[in-house]
Parts: sequence; C-alpha cells; structure tokens
Amino acid sequence: MALITQKPELSLAEVLELMEDFTYKPNWSFQVSTWDHEVRITLEMWVPDSTRPFRPVQVQTDQADWWALNDHVMSRRDYIEHQEVVRINAGVRVPRLRHNEFYTWLRGVIRNMEDHELDEWFKVNGVPVNDPHAK
Repeated sequence: MALITQKPELSLAEVLELMEDFTYKPNWSFQVSTWDHEVRITLEMWVPDSTRPFRPVQVQTDQADWWALNDHVMSRRDYIEHQEVVRINAGVRVPRLRHNEFYTWLRGVIRNMEDHELDEWFKVNGVPVNDPHAK
C-alpha cells in the first residue's frame, strides 16, 4: 500500500521570498498576507473599463496624431492617460505547493484574471460573446 503524502504548505516567509523576484505588467500589484491561518495573495489591477470604452477618432495633422473624443481633441498620450479605468481586487489562497510549482500556479491565477478581461472586451455588435458576468 502506497502512502499518499500531501504537498507542503508554503509559509508566509517563503511566499514573500518567492514574490521578491517576481514582476508583472504595470498597473498590477500583488500583496501577500495571512488570513484565517492561510497565506493569501491579493491581486489588484487598474484596467480600462469595458462598459464605457472610449471610441476616439484619430485625426492626422502635419504635426502629430491627435484624438477626438466627446468633441475634445487631445494628444494620443493624453487620451491614454484619461481613459476610464476600474480597480479590480481579487484574493486567492495559496494552495499546498512545492517551491518549484509556485510560479506555474501564480501564472494560472493571472491567466484566469486576463481571460476574464478578454471575455469582457471580446464583443460582437457591442455584446460580449462570452460575458463573464452573465448569470
């Protein structure tokens, strides 16, 4: 009869150490904490609002590209800086993992968040094809 061994539970200190070398794209942050004796990672991201996307019209001039939005003309940089964004905050429990499995697991967590955003933005005739908020 084979013994079934559980994977070790990473400590708060171990997860903090693993996260020290980790980076991801701008406007995403990751906080490590404990809650109810479990190590958790809270992901916070600021992403464009898919319910109120801008529909700018690009205006070509001799000097630069400008964007017209709601009867206002602005530079592309200002357009990007003024796009409406929403804050998303999601907490996940770090499951029992070995050190060498941690980054694969974290990548999967991020992939789920990115897939959610993809489903919000992928629209046909203004309607999400796979609405992640549909009941």
